Amino acid sequence: MGTAIGELLPLAVAIAISVTTIITTVLMLLSPKAKSRTVGLLLGCVVGVAGAVALFTLLADLLPTQDSGGPSLAASLIKMVVGMLLVILALRQWRGPPAGGDQAELPKWMAGVDSMTPGKALWLGLLLSAVVPKNLLLALSAGLIVGEAG
Repeated sequence: MGTAIGELLPLAVAIAISVTTIITTVLMLLSPKAKSRTVGLLLGCVVGVAGAVALFTLLADLLPTQDSGGPSLAASLIKMVVGMLLVILALRQWRGPPAGGDQAELPKWMAGVDSMTPGKALWLGLLLSAVVPKNLLLALSAGLIVGEAG
């Protein structure tokens, strides 16, 4: 049990420090009626992460297990592939600013954050936490860890 918590902690921190979610939260906090919007965003983020981890935990039960009680080969291979995909995502993100010194454009949905309803903020939280590739890969790893821990 302690080992599983130790393995989950870095994944939880990596999901929590998602830049897009932090920027969205700050923009919502600076807008009028910030309390209801940010509560919706928070609920959406929590439900999105918990739902993705729960789904992958259920899917981890379908993987073949080893008789020795250790981690299964399939789960270990999946974690290695997830790690490689995260490195590829990091390299793509790190490759630098847009060509020619142009400024990166603000996404259109981010411009409307200050006028969003709490319901839309909830959906945005779900999307930012569960559908972003980095968070989805981290949730997959977390689901495998929880599934292996029983």
